[in-house]
Amino acid sequence: MTQTMILYLFDLFGTAVFAISGVLMAGRLRMDPFGVVVLACATAIGGGTVRDMAMGATPVFWISDTLYLGDPCHLCCHHAAYSPPPPTPLVRITLRRRRRFSRLRRHRCR
Repeated sequence: MTQTMILYLFDLFGTAVFAISGVLMAGRLRMDPFGVVVLACATAIGGGTVRDMAMGATPVFWISDTLYLGDPCHLCCHHAAYSPPPPTPLVRITLRRRRRFSRLRRHRCR
């Protein structure tokens, strides 16, 4: 392996790590699958895109090499396949009401 190839693999690994951080944040925010893909891609390639635009490098790196876009999308599909679906709005409303009523009961007992 040449030094250029090793640097390219490290670059793809860094993109994957940033995509994972975006997927985890989207999971915490209970986003739908489209939101997960958008957030993962934004965190994975957003910094490099801003860097390329500031330097005036055209086209930006992920247009020249589409593997940079495939990496976050692949991780999002993996996340969608192995994570539970987010609760429906009705379940969220029910859980909020249950928490509110449990707080009211605690205040009345004192």
